[in-house]
Amino acid sequence: MSEPTTDNSNPVAASSRVISQAEKAAIVVSAMLRSGLDIPVDDLSVDAQAQLAKELANLQFVERNLLTEVIEEFSSEVTSIGLNLRGGAAQTLNLLEGKISTETAERLRKEAGVRKFSDPWDRLNISDIDELIAIIEAESIEVSAIIISKLDVSKAAALLGKLPGKHARQISHAISMTHHVTPQAISRIGQSLLAQLDNLPDRAFALSPEERVGSILTATTQVLRDDVLDGLDESDPAFAHRVRQVMFAFKDIHKRLHPSDISQITRSINTIELATALAYAQKTGPNATATFILENLPRRMAENLSDDIAHMKAIQYEQGEAALNAVVQAIQDLVTSGVIAFRREEEAAMSSAQTR
Repeated sequence: MSEPTTDNSNPVAASSRVISQAEKAAIVVSAMLRSGLDIPVDDLSVDAQAQLAKELANLQFVERNLLTEVIEEFSSEVTSIGLNLRGGAAQTLNLLEGKISTETAERLRKEAGVRKFSDPWDRLNISDIDELIAIIEAESIEVSAIIISKLDVSKAAALLGKLPGKHARQISHAISMTHHVTPQAISRIGQSLLAQLDNLPDRAFALSPEERVGSILTATTQVLRDDVLDGLDESDPAFAHRVRQVMFAFKDIHKRLHPSDISQITRSINTIELATALAYAQKTGPNATATFILENLPRRMAENLSDDIAHMKAIQYEQGEAALNAVVQAIQDLVTSGVIAFRREEEAAMSSAQTR
């Protein structure tokens, strides 16, 4: 029996050969990619992606009539779909994101063995700094170096800034030895770290106890701060020490801020409020901070503030404390937004020693 001939002028003859579903998929994907469409091929399994790549590589010439036939078949199948509910538990939970409580969503993910992030490093990048510190303190220097390398630059910098100086230097040096680490090893490490995070108990509060107490005391008056801290010193000295480490008050400005960042404060608080805070500080105690601020402002601005302070009447207690807290809040907002950063403990201690 003779082989059938193909006449490209005949649509039926041109599309008469039987092609597999895999070939049809490759034809459709190729046509869409050449049209500039973005196709989430990475949603397919690894095996399916590999098979698709092979079929694409085998495509050399597709008759126009065959291309039209395959595209029309594909379009017909797509338009006949009324609702696509494929995706299993993962897609269902993503669909319900924000519609059910966080606690319910997390419980369902754990029961179904579903991860919210396909890449463990995406999850690690949005993790709390304190959670990452706890992990790094339990890991080797080499693994810690990989963690720092995989995090976003801002997150990595914040994390290093929270570690003791010696530990941070060891990790930074170890980064130079990570260039031979394979992608497979990086993936395994990420999955292991993610398992550690997923096994942590759920927390009712986003902030640690010392951070919550510190934030509250920062917003109160100096008298109340001192009274509460004195009480904590008697009942729980270790907790009192941790509260002082995270707490930030007006009297801490000259210890915690870089001199070059002082000018940023004036852009976030009005001049009268700043002058009030400085005048009140000069009369009631935190004079070192007032001097630090004035010395590190532009000369003309410092002279104008000093002149305003000299002509101020006696400042009432409530007015003065409110002005101090306004300056502190402005600084905290700048730190939170990343405009400025607090000094590390070692720098602050060195500066304090030089001041004395």
